[in-house]
This record gives sequence, structure tokens and C-alpha cells, in this order.
Amino acid sequence: RRALFRSPFLYYLSGVTVANGGMVVVGSGGGICIRSSAATHVALDSAGWFATGATYRPLSTAVRLVDTGTATGALELVNETTALGANTVRRYVALGRGGIPLSGVAALALDLTAVSPAASGTLKVYPCAATTDAAPTAIAMTYTTGTTLSTGAVVVLDPSGGFCVRASATTNLVISGPGWF
Repeated sequence: RRALFRSPFLYYLSGVTVANGGMVVVGSGGGICIRSSAATHVALDSAGWFATGATYRPLSTAVRLVDTGTATGALELVNETTALGANTVRRYVALGRGGIPLSGVAALALDLTAVSPAASGTLKVYPCAATTDAAPTAIAMTYTTGTTLSTGAVVVLDPSGGFCVRASATTNLVISGPGWF
């Protein structure tokens, strides 16, 4: 039996559906444990796995790649100053920006923040070559009207280094890059 990890992985409120992304270590028997401080329903989606020996490379300083809520837009990726509209998809390529190499990157570890959403909704983050590529059914995060929420996500890049973000309801978006694989 392993010791309990003392830092919360997800905070939730009664009657509110909340999603979060993260990485967990699989136990020697191939399983994981989930512990809750209160009775709740849990759904787990697996977006992938890391091979033994996979190396995470953190950036020396977290880099804000996208910020749609400021007059200057993204600091490192694009100049984008408008919120994601409902059912809108945007494609980003972060290779060569903010300390992320131009090659040798298979996936990015990202912090996603929905800022002051106009309505409750979800964000999906996935590899894509174009904004018309099909989105997965799994969501990266849920957000509620007017509440700023964030989550971590690992997104595999398409062969040209791109990934898409799809919002189901209008929200400003901040994407920061803590690292890559």
C-alpha cells in the first residue's frame, strides 16, 4: 500500500461537474487509487500513456503562449485578442516559441485557463492539422459562467506540431507552457 498524496488533485463543489487533467503513476499491479473527501461520482478518461524512459523536459520558466483577454494577445504564440466563441476551434503551433524546440517534441504539457466564461461549457484540446479535424469525445476541462478555472493537460502534437482547442461556450483563454516531451 502506497502513502496518500497529500496535495489535492481536484477541488469540486456540490452540484457542479468539474473536469481536470493530470498524470498519475501506475502502481506495481497496474492500477491507480482514487480517494475523495466526500461522496461523488467519478469518470476517468485516459488520453494515453508514457513509455518507460519517456522524458519530461520542463521549461526553465513557464511561458504564456496564448492570452485572449489582453490587448496584446499571446505573449509567445499569436497575437489574438478575442475570446473563443461557442463551438469555436482554434489551432496553435508552439514549436520554436517560448523555449520549446523546433523539433523533437512529441507532446506539450500545458496549463489551460478559462477566464470569465460567458456561459458554462467545456474545452477540448487535441492534435490537429486543421480546425476541421474531428475533436475527441474526452474533455480537458469544464467551466462555469463567470468563474475562472484552470487545469493541466498533455496534448500530443500532430506531425506539423499543431494542436487545437475547442470551446463549447464563449470564454477567454490562457494557455501556458510548463514543458514538453
